[in-house]
Amino acid sequence: MILATLFRFLILALPLVMLALGVFHFAAEAADLAMPGALPAPQLLGRWLVEATGLVALYLLVRERGLGRWLAGLASGWTAWIFRGPVLVLTVANASRLSASAWWDLSAAWFGLYTVCGLVMASVARSLEGAEEVPEADEEAVSDESRRDESAGGESARNEGGADGTGSEEFGGSAP
Repeated sequence: MILATLFRFLILALPLVMLALGVFHFAAEAADLAMPGALPAPQLLGRWLVEATGLVALYLLVRERGLGRWLAGLASGWTAWIFRGPVLVLTVANASRLSASAWWDLSAAWFGLYTVCGLVMASVARSLEGAEEVPEADEEAVSDESRRDESAGGESARNEGGADGTGSEEFGGSAP
């Protein structure tokens, strides 16, 4: 049961997170926030798949620690952003000796992206948890049924007869 739920989560969350990454990429290109040097489409899709897989795995690890769905989504998104945002900006600025100002704008946009990705994963988890819940029987209805059975008590058992309820002597019951 747990593996089936995990599989459904992965089947739903991975494409949705990849979609969010793709929409962000194209919006960043339209707003001239995209990083210089575009990747070919297969490599770009591969990068999104690796990124989405990492985000989903991080979400599952954080969620397993007992945090709520929404808090786990935000925590996993923001934790991933630390490495994609400030750490990447500082690394690029230090290694290239270029100005980091343009990268900080992109880093701020990535913060929004990873927040959205975390909320997407939390909403997928919420939809799956809602589907897994079995509605509990109304306690009053159950207690009313048990009271009726107790009041009918011996008569219903006597009327049923044998073990199979046929009333036949052949099966251990008495004929009516």
